[in-house]
Amino acid sequence: MSDYSIYLYYLVLALFAKKPAKSEFIQNVDILLQKLNNENLKKNQYEGEILYKSAEYLCLNTESKKARPWLTYLFGQALEADFENLAKIAAAAEMVHSASLLHDDVIDQGTTRRGKPSVNVLYSNTIAVLSGDLLLTESLELIHDLDSSITLSALNVVKQMTISTSKEFEFRYNTEVTRDQWLSIADGKTGILFGWCGLAAGILAGDLEAAKVFEDCGRKLGVAFQIADDLKDFYADSPNKRRYADLYNGNPNYAVILAAEEDREIKAELVKIWSKQDSDDAKIKEFAEKVKKAGAIDKAFAVMRKEIEEALSSLSPYKERKGISQLVEWVNALGKGIYGKAALKWSNIIDKVKSLKAV
Repeated sequence: MSDYSIYLYYLVLALFAKKPAKSEFIQNVDILLQKLNNENLKKNQYEGEILYKSAEYLCLNTESKKARPWLTYLFGQALEADFENLAKIAAAAEMVHSASLLHDDVIDQGTTRRGKPSVNVLYSNTIAVLSGDLLLTESLELIHDLDSSITLSALNVVKQMTISTSKEFEFRYNTEVTRDQWLSIADGKTGILFGWCGLAAGILAGDLEAAKVFEDCGRKLGVAFQIADDLKDFYADSPNKRRYADLYNGNPNYAVILAAEEDREIKAELVKIWSKQDSDDAKIKEFAEKVKKAGAIDKAFAVMRKEIEEALSSLSPYKERKGISQLVEWVNALGKGIYGKAALKWSNIIDKVKSLKAV
C-alpha cells in the first residue's frame, strides 16, 4: 500500500474519529440532549428510568465524536439557518445515531463502546434495544414542530437504516456479497443519516436546491467513512476494535469482497473459513495478508478517495460560504501531521477541489 493511500485512510478516520472543538453550537446540542432526557424522565414520573439513564450514558458520553451534529452545523452555517432549530436537527441526528449503536451492539454482541462497557453488557440486551427505541421516538418528537418534510425524511432515514442493518445481518458469512450490495448497505446504514444532516439544514433554511446538494455530499462522506472503517479492520488493534473482527464475525467487509470477487483462490479460502466459522488466529491472519497482497486495500482506498473528492467537489457553488469553507478546512487540518509529507499531497487535492466546478 502506498504512503498516500495510508495517509488517506488515516485522514478519513480522523475526520470521524477526532472530536471537533466544543463550539457553542455543540455545547448547545449537549445541553439540549441533557435537558430533553431530564424533562422526559420527570414527565414520565421516573418510569423507565433505566432506559433514560442508558440513553444518556451513550448520547452524552464524553468520547462521542458528534460528527453528525457538527456536519449539521456546518451545512446550516452556509445557509444561515436558524440556530435554535438547527440544534434540534443536530440533536435528533445524534439520537438516531446513538439508537443505531445501541442496536448494533446487541446484534454484534459488542462489549465496549466509546471506551466504556456497552449498554447491553452494563444492563442487558433488552435494555439496550428498548433504550434505542426510546431514542428513536424522542428524536422524531423533538423535530415534530419543524417543516413536515424534515420529519418525514427523518422517518425514511430510520426505515432505511433498519433495512440496511437487516441486510448486513443476513449477509453474514455470505461469500457471494457483491461490492454494489456492500455500497448499498453502507449508504443505507451511514450515508443516509449524514445526508439527512445536510438535507434537513437546507429545508430548514428554505433552500431546497442546497438541501439536495448537501444531502448528496453527506451520503458520499458517509460511504467513505464506512470504507475507512472496514480498512481499519486490517490495522486497528484497540479495546474498541479487534483487528480482523469482520473476518472473525463473518461481517461483509469491502476490501475482502473486492479481493474475493477478483481472486478465485481467495474466495475459495474465505468459503472454507466461513463455512466452518473458523476463528483460528493464524488462519485469519494469513488470509488477511493475502487480501492485502491482492491489492484490495489500495482499490478500496481508491473508491474511498473518489467518494471524498466527489463529496467536496459538489460543494463548489457554496465554497465561499462560511460553513462550507470550514468543512473543507476541517478535512484539510485534520490531515496535517498525520502522515508526514503526505499531508502536502492532500492539501493539493483540497486546493484542486475548491477550484472545481460542481460535478
